[in-house]
Amino acid sequence: MALVLPPLLTRVELLPGETEVIGSNLDSAETARLLELAKVAFEREVQADRGLQGKARTAAEQALTALLLPLGVTRVTFVERLPR
Repeated sequence: MALVLPPLLTRVELLPGETEVIGSNLDSAETARLLELAKVAFEREVQADRGLQGKARTAAEQALTALLLPLGVTRVTFVERLPR
């Protein structure tokens, strides 16, 4: 079975309720803006990290293979595009 993985989707979530601010001179609006800037910066960093993208792709391939083999699929191949 040949499979084409969809393009990598990068999503970063910063959860304010789970983020602890030890000390700050920022008000809540400034803190929210700072967290949004951090989120955008993290997303850009992850999108530019080819090594991390490779690890994500490998993890997806391993998970799909582990799912399909017990279902009777004898061979799983990942390709960039399906042949015509």
